[in-house]
Amino acid sequence: MPAGTALVHQRMGNAAGADASRLTARRAMLLLRAMLPTQPALAPPLAALRAAVAAALGDGGGAGEADPYWADFLVRWGYDQEQLELIRVALAECEV
Repeated sequence: MPAGTALVHQRMGNAAGADASRLTARRAMLLLRAMLPTQPALAPPLAALRAAVAAALGDGGGAGEADPYWADFLVRWGYDQEQLELIRVALAECEV
């Protein structure tokens, strides 16, 4: 999510906020990559979020196939297509 938030800061001209959000996204990615091999319980929620992002982008079939929690989360926070694409890229970088 901080990958998408970085874009909002950037759009608002807040370079420091954008940099901080990108740093948070990078740290989260590194943490997930380190934890996934030893914490397999993290994989299903991560996959559910990936599927919800794909569905929101129109890549993963109907929205009914997405995890309802994550689908609602994405709608509630109003992520646009460009933010969702950045989130998808960040999630892909979490794969080990």
